[in-house]
Amino acid sequence: RELEHGEALLEGMLHADVVGFHAFDHARHFLNAAKRILGLTYESLAGGLIGVRHRGTKILVTVSNVSVETDIIDALLVFPSVEEESAFLKKKHEGRSIIAAIDVAQRLSGVSLKLLAFERLLTDYPVWQSQIVLLQRCLIPATRRVDEADTLREVRSLVQRIQTRFGHNVIDYEEQVGSVLPIDQRLAIWTAAHVVMHTPIREGLNLFPLEYVYARKEPATPGIVIASEFSAVSAILNGALRVNPFDIKMCVTSMDYALSMSSGERDARRGRDIDFVSTSPSGLWTRNVLRDLNDATDQSTRTEAVGDG
Repeated sequence: RELEHGEALLEGMLHADVVGFHAFDHARHFLNAAKRILGLTYESLAGGLIGVRHRGTKILVTVSNVSVETDIIDALLVFPSVEEESAFLKKKHEGRSIIAAIDVAQRLSGVSLKLLAFERLLTDYPVWQSQIVLLQRCLIPATRRVDEADTLREVRSLVQRIQTRFGHNVIDYEEQVGSVLPIDQRLAIWTAAHVVMHTPIREGLNLFPLEYVYARKEPATPGIVIASEFSAVSAILNGALRVNPFDIKMCVTSMDYALSMSSGERDARRGRDIDFVSTSPSGLWTRNVLRDLNDATDQSTRTEAVGDG
């Protein structure tokens, strides 16, 4: 609705045989947009599929989740570089619980909102001032230079303000040029962190929280993910604490809850997600997509096509 060429974009997507999404909420938004803008309705098909009829053809709308490559993570977790960097981070922040985050330095990543919530946590719960550290890594891909410059200016200002007020030990902040932090560095952070906080205000699928859940599989102690309700991953990880990044009080309460959570509840929350995270690699996702495409082809052969004239 907000795009000048929204109708043309929908028309283009509906020329596909299958339109797939990672999260049900995204599929629901697509179906609602197709109804509001183009007047199309959807129907349930055999096998739990959803179909949208457009210009005499039927398009399948599917939801198929994908997880991480566990064989790669398992191999890297025992790399000396991962173990050494993880041990270094634990030693550097000894006596403090680590809240970790890796974000692109752009407004939609919600880094500034996260820092505001962290500042409020230290203000409202002074007991945490000597017991926690926010380990924040900001990636600078140089794809949206004005956005990144504005975001970094705001983030640096907030980091300086928090460190000035509460001491330099409460934030471990670094920037890195590039769009991705190498996986060995990520795993070192995940294995050292007690909580991961992921607070984008708009995002597709980001696998970092799933990496974290798997990196904390048994026999490691379970970690807790705090996930924005605007992220696709919040609909995938049932054990995550969901927050609205704009609701600072909610974020503060969730951080305090995650840091205070009993080992039993932490383990139970990991148990809700570890099976999916461990058994849904990209190869399986690809096979599911191909199956859906085959189903769409079967559907179309059973449907009489009507041309555009």
